[in-house]
Amino acid sequence: METDPSLTIAVEDVKDNQENHYTGSNLTSSRERGYRKTYNNYNNYRYHNRQGQGGNYNAHYYNNGYNSYNNGYNNGYNNHNNYGGGRNYSHKGGNHMTGQYDRVSSGGQAGIRRPNYYGRSCYSENRSWNQAINIDELADKYHVVGESERPHELAPPGHELEKLSEQVWIKFQNNQQTLETYRRKLELWRELAETVRRYNHSYHLEMVGSTISGFGSNTSDIDMCLILDHRHSQDPRSEAIDILEAVCPLFELLPHLEKTELIMAKVPILKLNEKSRGIDIDINVNNAVGLRNTHLLQAYSLLDWRVRPLVLVVKLWAHTQGINDAKQMTLSSYSLALMVIHYLQAGASPTILPSLQVEFREKFAPGADFWKNKKQIRDPAYFEWKAENVNSQCLGELLVGFLEYYASTFEYRSNAISVRVGATIPVKNCMLNRSAKNDAYQWKHICIEEPFEFTNTARSVYDKDVFDRIRGVFYASWQRLVISRDLESIFQTISPIEARAIGARAKQL
Repeated sequence: METDPSLTIAVEDVKDNQENHYTGSNLTSSRERGYRKTYNNYNNYRYHNRQGQGGNYNAHYYNNGYNSYNNGYNNGYNNHNNYGGGRNYSHKGGNHMTGQYDRVSSGGQAGIRRPNYYGRSCYSENRSWNQAINIDELADKYHVVGESERPHELAPPGHELEKLSEQVWIKFQNNQQTLETYRRKLELWRELAETVRRYNHSYHLEMVGSTISGFGSNTSDIDMCLILDHRHSQDPRSEAIDILEAVCPLFELLPHLEKTELIMAKVPILKLNEKSRGIDIDINVNNAVGLRNTHLLQAYSLLDWRVRPLVLVVKLWAHTQGINDAKQMTLSSYSLALMVIHYLQAGASPTILPSLQVEFREKFAPGADFWKNKKQIRDPAYFEWKAENVNSQCLGELLVGFLEYYASTFEYRSNAISVRVGATIPVKNCMLNRSAKNDAYQWKHICIEEPFEFTNTARSVYDKDVFDRIRGVFYASWQRLVISRDLESIFQTISPIEARAIGARAKQL
């Protein structure tokens, strides 16, 4: 099996017996946690707790009471890559096996068994820890920057929305993520991934979100997910805070990063900022559904060339109108992308996109082999779907139709958007879905089903006035576009008071 360089992170050579000292900050337990990390010839990680306290900490790198060694990472045998996984070994020499990792050998080579997040084992092939990741190769293989050439025909010659289609395409081209920005993001990811990998071999840092899905702009931030063996923690939020607090000092040592901040939200986020270009970086812990979301959205972006321009222009428009910020009780970029995909599934006629989770269940089901599918997604044979009736609508028609659909057609009170099934579903059914993160109180004004967790991605819109304003922006923008046929008309700010008044009476208009 060929190694996917985006899945296995490399670490650089380290000198024999090189010591680095890290002093931990005051963590949730209010105890000072300091660690001395020593690297031997074979990248054996040994963690010593300076306080000598045994049995007090549960995370991977904390002392578990075994002779003052931390979770078996130092078991006294220095000639092997020893992955303790919470156990003290009693064997000397040869290969060591644990429940979490196997095929670990001496000499700096390891065949990694990845933690089982999705019900199936996922492997990467043997790879030297000091093998560098080739950014050029990775950028070429996972090139998600955009179309190298414009489509042969954006709209039929003489079409009434030919100019609007041209404007949508130009707006997309001028704002999409460039190859230069994409490469810089890859370089930042590689550096951060290698940093956490040196700290703990069981940590894997993956890029998620619009950077990878293809829906990012040139000013989008980078979302990353720190993946580790969760060990079924009784308090995953506290564990995530502990882990982010532990790695934060490592990132603060990197010269081009600044403004590190840990956000104690429901899902804790470590925020970083890259100095030279002002790229924001958000890191979460074990939010593994983000990997599947990114994979799904990237797949939709590849099905039809019109998807990415529409999503990006809608995001830019929503941001200009002040309705693209979940922190301000409006819509997240993820929700907007799902709204566009749903429209292309159920609003456009003939349909443009299928439900990938229906048509290709084996590739997108919760138990599917995510890592294998992620690698194969750009293979032309990956999708073998063709619409029964080809939709030839231009970008201008689709943008007008999208605004009209959510301004006057969609039934917000009774229906929820479901990209998972490719149609609307009753809100009452969403309330009854059994999911660890779902509850009936999420489903209020705008209901958008999360394709894997069955929660409401638009639960941030819980205020009726804000909902009216969002709907009013859709309605006013639709009317402007119908009258002017000029894209810039919808980028002229609509006042919140005006939008709220329009939205409140939208059903009667």
